[in-house]
Amino acid sequence: MGGVVDAKSGDDADFGSEETEGKHTEYLSRARRHLSVEYISHVFIVNEIDGKKDIEFFDKMDAYYKPNENLVIWYVDALAMLLEMALTANLRNELQRLC
Repeated sequence: MGGVVDAKSGDDADFGSEETEGKHTEYLSRARRHLSVEYISHVFIVNEIDGKKDIEFFDKMDAYYKPNENLVIWYVDALAMLLEMALTANLRNELQRLC
């Protein structure tokens, strides 16, 4: 099970201006209440990032994460490639089953 809660639509993900308490702590709180899973990932899909600001954001959020929670930042191109590989494998398996 998975979901994307915050996709950054700008050219650069401005992690420096992201508030941790409130918006993102609420995302975590909702995930904890509504998901019956072993691990929770706080996921961002971005076009580009400022390498230092994402680390600063993680450092601020780290106080709110439980041991089974983490931060994941995906470049949209990397996510698209991963999904394409997964879908291709699934389609290939399905075609082999039909033959």
